[in-house]
Parts: sequence; C-alpha cells; structure tokens
Amino acid sequence: MDNMRTTLSLKSIVFISIASIVLLISGCSNLAQTYQENPGCKTRVTGEFLVDVRYLLECPAIVIRDYGNFKTIPGKLITLDSNGATFLATSGIFEGEKKFYKKNDIACVVDSSGKAIYGTIPPRYCMNWDVVLELLNTTTGDDTELKFEANRKFDYCVPAGVYKVMSVSFQIGETYKDEQELDKLLTLNLQKGKINSLGKVVCDSKNKSGNIYNFTCFATERKSDATTGVMFGLVGLAIAKGLRSGDVIQHNLELIPDEKLPENMSVLTFTK
Repeated sequence: MDNMRTTLSLKSIVFISIASIVLLISGCSNLAQTYQENPGCKTRVTGEFLVDVRYLLECPAIVIRDYGNFKTIPGKLITLDSNGATFLATSGIFEGEKKFYKKNDIACVVDSSGKAIYGTIPPRYCMNWDVVLELLNTTTGDDTELKFEANRKFDYCVPAGVYKVMSVSFQIGETYKDEQELDKLLTLNLQKGKINSLGKVVCDSKNKSGNIYNFTCFATERKSDATTGVMFGLVGLAIAKGLRSGDVIQHNLELIPDEKLPENMSVLTFTK
C-alpha cells in the first residue's frame, strides 16, 4: 500500500510539475488576442503594416522553384505575361541562357532596384521587418503586446484605456532584433467600444514630413556571419556585418491615417 501511495504521489508531482511548466510557458506571452480569435470584443486596434521588401542578392533576377528549393538567376527580363517569363541569365552557371519559365515555376521576378515586379520574394532572400510594441495600461498596470507582420493587416482586441509604449522592437524571426526601451512618454489612447485605427503604419519610411516617429535601437540579436552568408549571399552578408549585435540602429514608423472612417471607428495615433 505504501509503495502504491508513493507511486501515486510521484505521478501527481510529475503531473503538477508538467502542468506548471505548461502554464508558465503559455503565460509568458502577452500578445493581444486577434479579433478573429475573440470576435465578441468591442474595443479593437486595427491597421496595416507596410514594409518595402527588397531582394538582397544580385539583381535584376528571377527566382524559380526547384523541387522544393529555390534557384536564383541574375540577368535580364525579356518578356513577362500571364503565362510566365522569358529571362536571359547574365552570370553564374546559367550565363548566356535565355529560357521561358512557366508561371507556376516562378517564385518572383525582381527589377534592378530589388523590388518584386512579379510574385513574392522568398524570406531567405530579403529582410522584411516585423514590429512588436510593448504597451502598459497606465490605469491597471497590465502589459499587452501588439505584433505587426510585414505587409499584412492587423486587428487586435485591446481593452480601452491609455497605454504607455514601453518598448519597440524591429524583428526578423528570432535571428534579427533591434530594440529600444522608451524613456520618453509615448502613449496610445484607446476609445472604449471603438475600432481604433492606426491606418497605414510604414516601416522605415523615406518620407521627410508627416507623422514620423524615430527610434534609436540596439541590435540585440544577429545571426552568425557564416549562417547569414548561406541565407542571404554576399550582399546579405555585407548588410549583416554592418548591423552587428550591440550596434545602434535607426528605425522609424510613419502613421498615415485613414481619410474617412465610419462612426464605429476612431483615428489612433502616438501622442507625446
């Protein structure tokens, strides 16, 4: 009987320990619920996060799908239509080859500036930042995080109130992160029962006027040079070397408000 009780006790301890670990892990994230996860919420934060995604390797170029992988070919675009593209390779192992690629075989075509004119640049060949805002409710003391993903709309459920922006981080997965903890007061005032719209949030805007908010960040996460070289090639490696962990990096966010809003929506912006 004693052995049975001991076994049961040990099992209970193991179960409680595992449950505690699960709760601890699940409780670590303060990311706000999306409206899709909680469609009954009345107060929301919405908008669209825009990032100018650029190709990091030699361009112009075409990136083709190759049995689950990608093949990058620098060169010159000859034709592009709804059926596919004819591309002339000007360097590498395909140099001098002019070939037609079917639409379904093309991941993207990029111009001389590195901008995709067809398709989407695979993440391994570009650096497109996500942004995370850490907010503190000035009344309740509750922490909330909002994550804006590159070139996607966002819609979060957040209780009404005044929130201080505690920190801003610009991230690429878990391998690139630039952060700033804010010592100057920057707040968001969420109106109760409203859809609070940030409008368009532009990352690292080139605009010199308008609602631009500058952030002096520290590079806290960086991939190793070797790994970066594999991911991004020589151009990406050069960029990564210029952005080492501990360096000071400048970022900005531009807020472009919606021109017209229905009655159930209100303009949301940072206030100092």
